[in-house]
Amino acid sequence: MLDVQKAKIKEAIDQIIAHKDVDQVVGIILKTLDESLRKQDHLSLLEGYEAWQRLLSSPRFNNEFEIRLASKGFRVYSQNDQDGIINEIFRRLSIKPSESIFAEFGCGKGLENNTHFLLTQGAKGLWMDCEKTNIGYINNHFSSYLKSKKLVIKEQMILRDNIDALLQGWIMSSEIEPEKVDLLSIDVDWNDYYIWEAIECIKPKVVCIEYNAHFPPPVSIVVPYCEKGGEWNGTNYFGASLSALNRLGTKKGYGLVGCSIAGTDAFFVRNDLFSENLARLKQGAEYHYEPPRFKLNFNLGHIPWPGEWVTVT
Repeated sequence: MLDVQKAKIKEAIDQIIAHKDVDQVVGIILKTLDESLRKQDHLSLLEGYEAWQRLLSSPRFNNEFEIRLASKGFRVYSQNDQDGIINEIFRRLSIKPSESIFAEFGCGKGLENNTHFLLTQGAKGLWMDCEKTNIGYINNHFSSYLKSKKLVIKEQMILRDNIDALLQGWIMSSEIEPEKVDLLSIDVDWNDYYIWEAIECIKPKVVCIEYNAHFPPPVSIVVPYCEKGGEWNGTNYFGASLSALNRLGTKKGYGLVGCSIAGTDAFFVRNDLFSENLARLKQGAEYHYEPPRFKLNFNLGHIPWPGEWVTVT
């Protein structure tokens, strides 16, 4: 196996020498690494995918008397099944992805987040992240979206004291009505609860927010607010429990409608938007809670890559 890997690496180096285009070189490296890693991890990836499929076939998710959004989940650019869940919520609310407006905090490089899939379908919105390298990557690889003003990016440490002003500046410069924002996605690892609590200038139709699945309902706890943004250390000490976020959502006029099957994100819909096809989903945290299943795999295909897509009508 080692000789095969060495040969692959040598082949990649030879191809790099022969090419001058930076994007093409990066593509060659990623493809080579991806093939090597996938061969090593194929069993674990396949096991994670099969575990997901078994869950979907279980009575909890395959039951005509109970409707759970996780049964509609899939992954295109999201970390887990969020892309599919957002797609299903939008379908039930009659929101066209091509005409939707989003804001996402903790967008990373844009390769793995909750709104890239919407962007490829014609949506427009705001990405914010505090990492300079992430913003630099987005500037380099999402330039067509930035030039067309489909995407606005901000390098910013997001805190409860500045979030409303940041959003106010965005909606004013983009001429967006506060209640016309379709999706707000929050995943900053620490202060998520406090950031959502502080937002007043927009009333998004749907909120997707990370929860700490290590603490099942009715436990209602949140880490102390951190003025420096907080830094996750890879343990179970981060964010807020689902019950805590559900209490906050209720105060802000939102109903919990589901969770990612991986136990990572909770989804809320604004109360005035609940209709018959959503009413059955408005249940409590105990009903919707999903435990930590971080090893599930939602895609056996290729790695994500940024690029502009043309919609065919």
